[in-house]
Amino acid sequence: MKKIKNIYFYLFYKFYKHFEKGPFVWMSEWKASLAMDLLIGLIAMILIVYYKIFIDRSISFDHDNLRIYVYTIGFFTIVLPHYYIFNHKDKWRDIIVQFDQLSKKKNVIGGWFVFAFISLQLFLLVHGYYLMSTIDWSKY
Repeated sequence: MKKIKNIYFYLFYKFYKHFEKGPFVWMSEWKASLAMDLLIGLIAMILIVYYKIFIDRSISFDHDNLRIYVYTIGFFTIVLPHYYIFNHKDKWRDIIVQFDQLSKKKNVIGGWFVFAFISLQLFLLVHGYYLMSTIDWSKY
């Protein structure tokens, strides 16, 4: 579990460092936290798409009440924990200091792993939507 936590914190660190290099370096910790929220949302979308393709094709999120519940649950399970993990009492500073101590070589290798992970997530989402487009939905 500690390994997964360190990977999660390293993703935050790489997002933070990315936003620190940009032209607008203010509130980089909030932007990195938002990027983590979006990444978790992307993974949730991937799970839903593949669930719909391979397990239950009749599931539908077309009802407005269901959307409200999904957004509310998403908010309370993603956004609030990220606030507490990263921004509450400036805990993000400890994470940045911890990973700034890594060697340049390890940071470059870690950056490539982060890039590969995000690229894989985007590929899986696009592939999932492609698979959904090949299904004859009139049968369901």
